Amino acid sequence: MGRLTLSEFRKKYAELPGNLREAYESIRTTEILEEIGKKHGLQIDETGEFVDETGYVMLGVTKPDEYIQKLGDALEIPREKAREIALEVNELVFKPIRDALKQVHKVGEYSDPGAQMSSPQVQKPLAGQPLAPQREAPRGVPIRPLSVTTPPAPPSKEEGPAQETIPPENPPVANEPLKNLAEDRLTKTFSLPREEKTYTVSDDGEATEAPSAEKTYTLDPYREPTK
Repeated sequence: MGRLTLSEFRKKYAELPGNLREAYESIRTTEILEEIGKKHGLQIDETGEFVDETGYVMLGVTKPDEYIQKLGDALEIPREKAREIALEVNELVFKPIRDALKQVHKVGEYSDPGAQMSSPQVQKPLAGQPLAPQREAPRGVPIRPLSVTTPPAPPSKEEGPAQETIPPENPPVANEPLKNLAEDRLTKTFSLPREEKTYTVSDDGEATEAPSAEKTYTLDPYREPTK
């Protein structure tokens, strides 16, 4: 930590957010940086410089956009190689603590949400500064009137109160089949009238038919005339 005195380092460290302080002290962070340095062929002393430069970013001493240049100068390596190392550090170390780094480096400070909900304040122009032109409402645009439903007018005295029309009810039609005379004659059983006969027994044991009453014949209206 050649750039900072002990008191300066303690002050910077005390101002770190809790999660960023844990990441700075974490042994896992040191192991990740050592693995990256070994992957890119850094020597032991170069790995130490690499860890220190990364710590400066976490403390807020080195800005994130200056990290590649500072890393290349400290390790005396080409800028492209320093960029490759910085990309891996950003993905494995800086990304999990991105919000804390923004807070330390004053990047993307959060505004009070309650202030955004308050009524907007009119900004007063500075002396000698022209007023910004105000937007005018577009002219010539017809305004469509709102549709108003007019209630029905009450009936006049001459017309009298409106009478409700009740549709006539159709009487139910009985579903009785029409009788056909021919069908009625064919379906009914036709029987001839019985003719009762009376028999008498004589003294010699013979049965003789008693004289019947005079037969009365009636004309059958359904009988067809014979030729």
